[in-house]
Amino acid sequence: MYVDKCAVKSSGKTYTRYLLRESRREGKKTVKTTILNITPWGEQTCEAIRFALKNQGRIEHIDAMPGNRAALPNDLTLTQAKPVGDVWLLHQLAVKTGLADAIGDTDKGRLALWQ
Repeated sequence: MYVDKCAVKSSGKTYTRYLLRESRREGKKTVKTTILNITPWGEQTCEAIRFALKNQGRIEHIDAMPGNRAALPNDLTLTQAKPVGDVWLLHQLAVKTGLADAIGDTDKGRLALWQ
């Protein structure tokens, strides 16, 4: 997977377009598949994604890379936010199947729905 930076001419103007792509070999041909157009996310975000994909697996050595403007702190910790997607999905299924209406909107009904 990589970010392809393309120049597109339209109405006499040249625009830069960023595409998230994947390439693979089929026999002697190289087939490129566009996964997503990331141009609307902004140039800075597109370049950050491009940098991250290019340096995948070498994040711990970013401080030593030439052209690095800001060093990453050594005490960097990653945390995970509370997942809400699975709860939202179950609620949507309950609404679509009519289970939410059958249980009702009382306190005990809501408690039963979330169990």
